[in-house]
Parts: sequence; C-alpha cells; structure tokens
Amino acid sequence: MKKNLHLIIFVILALIALYLTKFEYGSFSYDKSFKGCVMAQKKLSKSKSIDEIKNFCETEIKKNLKK
Repeated sequence: MKKNLHLIIFVILALIALYLTKFEYGSFSYDKSFKGCVMAQKKLSKSKSIDEIKNFCETEIKKNLKK
C-alpha cells in the first residue's frame, strides 16, 4: 500500500509539473513557427511588405492552431 501511495503522489506531482510548464513554454512553439513563417514568406515573395507577411503568418498559424 505504501509503495502505491508513493507512485500515486509521484504521478500527481508529475502531472502538476507538466501543466505548469505549459504556461512557461507554451508560447515558445508559436514564436518559432511565426519566425519561421516570416522568414520563408520573405524568401518566397519579395514583393510583399513585412506587415503583409506578418499578418499572413498570424492568420495562418491561428487558423492551424484551431484545428
């Protein structure tokens, strides 16, 4: 019984730690995707302005996050 209690406490603490890291590193993936999209769009279409590229990337990333 004591062994199971230690395991249950460990699992609960691990879940709490994973939940808290979501807030710390959640925007990291978005930032990397956004920067990558901007760089790729700049390379592909040199006629677009940086503001148009940023707006395009924001809408595309948000659209894909909702899926």
